[in-house]
Amino acid sequence: DINPRAIAFARLNAKLAGTKNARFARANLFKGLPKNHFDLIVGNLPFVISPERRFVYRDGGLPLDGFCATVVGQAGVHLRPGGHAQFLVQWVHPREAGGSHQAQEQEEERLASWVADSDCHLLALRFQAQNVEEYALEWSRGPFATPPSATAKRFDAWMRFYERHNVAAVSTGLVVLQRASNQRPWLAVRDWPTPDRPCGADIAAQLQEIQGSL
Repeated sequence: DINPRAIAFARLNAKLAGTKNARFARANLFKGLPKNHFDLIVGNLPFVISPERRFVYRDGGLPLDGFCATVVGQAGVHLRPGGHAQFLVQWVHPREAGGSHQAQEQEEERLASWVADSDCHLLALRFQAQNVEEYALEWSRGPFATPPSATAKRFDAWMRFYERHNVAAVSTGLVVLQRASNQRPWLAVRDWPTPDRPCGADIAAQLQEIQGSL
């Protein structure tokens, strides 16, 4: 993590849990980590698609969903064949999308571009899709109480940002990567209810179902 406070809390949690085989590093993205090394990579990213850089935990600092795309794209080369990576992410839907079929194709092309160079299968489980008005109203408030005038001003700035970038909606979901081994990489996008319990077995079943249908 790039946030020293996050590293400190992670170390504290490890001590409280009695974990002795954990390594903590202050670094950006995958800097210093070996390639083709990991069986599992997980992350809760600063995924919010925001015009701001106010909060390290929330704002990725790259245009639109660029930070999520960067992390997902780089993760694949650090996985062993058959290894998995899972990230909570968000991705945008452009205003110029046509009918539902064309919109689906554009969505799949966008997500496919994230893993174009990583030799990975990609399963995107969409929890929800929000229009930008709803999305901006939810996220532009921030975690602290602010006067209504400041909230309205920030909301307007976020909406101008989405209009400038032709964004109509934002999807939130879990991206699951699997490093391909002796198989051409595939991509699938499925609607999925927001998890309220451990769902590793359900995700594994989804991967097996897709693999079996190819």
